[in-house]
Amino acid sequence: MHLESLIERLPGVSALPARGTIPATEIRSVTSDPDRAGPDTIFAAIPSRMATDPLGTQTAIGRGAPAVICRPGTVIPKGTHRIVADQPGRTFSDAAAALNGNPLSRLHLFRMGLAGRVSGAAAAFLHALLEHAGHRSALLTADGGLVAGRHFPQMPAESDSHEWQRLFAAHVRSGGTALVVEDHPSVNEVLGSIAPLAETRVGDAVGRRIRPVALHWRGSRVRMEVGSVERLAHTPIAGSGSLRALDAAMSACAAAGADPVRLASLVPGLTPATGFMEPVQAGQPFGVFVDGANDEASIRELIREAREMTQGAVILVTGADAGSTALARQQLGEAASEADRVILTADNPRRTGFAAITAEVLRGTTRPAQTEPDRQRAILSAIRQARSGDIVLLAGKARRPVQEIDGTIVPWDDRSHARDALAVRGWIGDLS
Repeated sequence: MHLESLIERLPGVSALPARGTIPATEIRSVTSDPDRAGPDTIFAAIPSRMATDPLGTQTAIGRGAPAVICRPGTVIPKGTHRIVADQPGRTFSDAAAALNGNPLSRLHLFRMGLAGRVSGAAAAFLHALLEHAGHRSALLTADGGLVAGRHFPQMPAESDSHEWQRLFAAHVRSGGTALVVEDHPSVNEVLGSIAPLAETRVGDAVGRRIRPVALHWRGSRVRMEVGSVERLAHTPIAGSGSLRALDAAMSACAAAGADPVRLASLVPGLTPATGFMEPVQAGQPFGVFVDGANDEASIRELIREAREMTQGAVILVTGADAGSTALARQQLGEAASEADRVILTADNPRRTGFAAITAEVLRGTTRPAQTEPDRQRAILSAIRQARSGDIVLLAGKARRPVQEIDGTIVPWDDRSHARDALAVRGWIGDLS
């Protein structure tokens, strides 16, 4: 695509190069990485990235970038065109979309915006239901995506917009018709401002097709509305939050034209959403759940949902990330104290250090808490303490597949360590 043609397709641009002054340069890509700029690649000076690389624009221009997407007031040497936008990140996403054929304009976008922490789970359920209903769907949440048949377990970042738009384009080429997203700032940044073919927004006002009858850590008994008929069903999905997410997904899928009877038949076989009250089962007589809750509000919600499913003890394993503030850590400690037993452990302490982070969490705790810097040992300790009917909550990591400690990054999976801990106690699942 010629540079002038690309620039004309960008909404939200406050200043453009004068018409007739733009050379017939063929643009093949756009990037926020100055080392990937070149004569056929526009550079986007995204503020979040420029804060850590203030000389990035000069590097990109030195590599021959024909134009720079930048904020007003940015000084650019002669010979390089300025594409001025108040939100360079959004314009970068729009440029990436245009270079990939605006894939969103050929997709039905489902935007899940439920209150609390359940939007990601609702998006995952809707994606599964759409697939079962015959739609080719892709999924993008704050925890990652499932696009074009590939799983990406990391938070979307606007600096990666071009890569995400390329994946959306691949999804369209492979017959994709729908994209389900969590309404989250990091997701919205990579989508850009190009209008989708159609859009369905899902919030808390929709639903009431699924109502809980009995909640248990092994699963849920629910009453489903199927057309004008109500039916009882059992589902392995546990927790009132997960059921609220499923309810919203069912309503959205029905609104998209899916057969209600077909949707109802899928409920007993649906698997729990990854990283959201996700069970780890090996035949043990107590519940073990992996969940992404990592702040005050989500921890309180998680513990409340666990108490709805048991009369036993709630044992919580949690920790604060190095990126959190001192106040957020103290508030996390206050929320964690609502559990019967608390084990504070590492959650990406990076170079801040476990001891410093945990000291701030302990300022907020209102009951004695065990501290164990080794997360594997913390999980083992929690599962060793559990008795019949209890619930163990492994909070924070969920879909984040690594631990970052003192400059070292290692693969991590709470589920795997939970299964190992259960095996130590003799529960290894059904071998029949």
